[in-house]
Amino acid sequence: MSRDGVISPAWMANLLDDKEWRFRRMETLLKLQPSILVGRGVAWGERVMLERIANVIDLKPSEPPSFPPHELSGKVVQLGYPAPGGGIIAWSEPWFEIMNEGEQLGSLLPLPFRDQSIDGIVMGELAEHEVVSEAHRVLKKGGKILGMTRDPSHGGVDPVLLSSILSWRFNVIRAEVREGVWLVHAVKLK
Repeated sequence: MSRDGVISPAWMANLLDDKEWRFRRMETLLKLQPSILVGRGVAWGERVMLERIANVIDLKPSEPPSFPPHELSGKVVQLGYPAPGGGIIAWSEPWFEIMNEGEQLGSLLPLPFRDQSIDGIVMGELAEHEVVSEAHRVLKKGGKILGMTRDPSHGGVDPVLLSSILSWRFNVIRAEVREGVWLVHAVKLK
């Protein structure tokens, strides 16, 4: 990283691509506080989250995803790139601190919800250990989490990686493809 807060494309590419770094990435970026992040093929959900930290320049951008509507009910929070179906959309503009249906939140982590206060979470093209830990904290016992992503060849997160990261804290029930989008269904048991 340079003195002016710009992370080089090579360093950022390594950080985005290196699976070993994935579980420490957000913690590292929050400590570094860069002003610009440069990467290649950043998934849209991760881009939404990273833009809370710095300006993101994608050298190999993809089109935004077109997700099918989610079918979760109750108090639902959407993390990453949002899907149709409603819920509280986190990390979007403008920055509101209101927790009502359809409102948007500007905080990053920790999520601004009480422990076990959310019925369902939708994660759109996002696979971060820190986010999954926070999702586990705020989701009620028996609550559902739905990971959505396009195929990596179309700019999405690897669905095997998404399933693996979700299984770190949740019981993954099934994975399916609907309308060209991978859906990974999981539930909180404890």
